[in-house]
Amino acid sequence: AAASLSTLTAQFSSHSTLETIERVNRLISAWPVDDTIPAEGLDGVKATFKKLVPALRDIQNTADEEVKYG
Repeated sequence: AAASLSTLTAQFSSHSTLETIERVNRLISAWPVDDTIPAEGLDGVKATFKKLVPALRDIQNTADEEVKYG
């Protein structure tokens, strides 16, 4: 149990994991809250989407590793 806990702590204290979570939080906060196109237009939404998808994939991969090795 102790080894599992230290592995989990190491994963979430990793600088890149924390940066990814912060980046996703920033991108989600920039996402339109309703169906209205924001001032930057559809291109802005597409740009946010292109950044959000890989970041969410990174978080999913980290979670999968946690389940696998946790």
